[in-house]
Amino acid sequence: MQTGIQIDAGTQRDFGSCGELARACPPLVEHEPFAYWSFLAGFPNGTLLARHEGRDIGFLCSFETPNAAIGRFVWQIGVLEAYRRSGVAMMLLDSLRNHFPQEPLMSACIDPDNTPSMSLFNRFAERYGGTMHRNEAFTGELANTPVDEYGEDFFALEFQT
Repeated sequence: MQTGIQIDAGTQRDFGSCGELARACPPLVEHEPFAYWSFLAGFPNGTLLARHEGRDIGFLCSFETPNAAIGRFVWQIGVLEAYRRSGVAMMLLDSLRNHFPQEPLMSACIDPDNTPSMSLFNRFAERYGGTMHRNEAFTGELANTPVDEYGEDFFALEFQT
């Protein structure tokens, strides 16, 4: 476990850092700066940054959906290569869970071939007494749409609240 890591809620000024981190964390897709600004402005405490010695080293963007079958959606999570496998991604998820402990469901899109991400979300669900499974709420709505082109599966993490 990495020491000296601080997890902070993002502010609107952090939109550039989120984009830079996404670019530095393949296979994440870097989106337009306005997308990150929108997350930071519109979803308080839904975007978190991991910092070490004043440097942004990881981030997580999420938002609450109006669909109870989806719950809070984790849109992106990324950690710089030098800090991977040191618990930073789990710290970001833990912090998100601590901000929203009442939410019984989180969802995420994960490439099934992305073993580290699959493992992270499975461990996170188990850590809070939950389960991770394919989220069928997405199948009908998003099948055969541009979202389907990414080759990611939609997963739900269910927790006891």
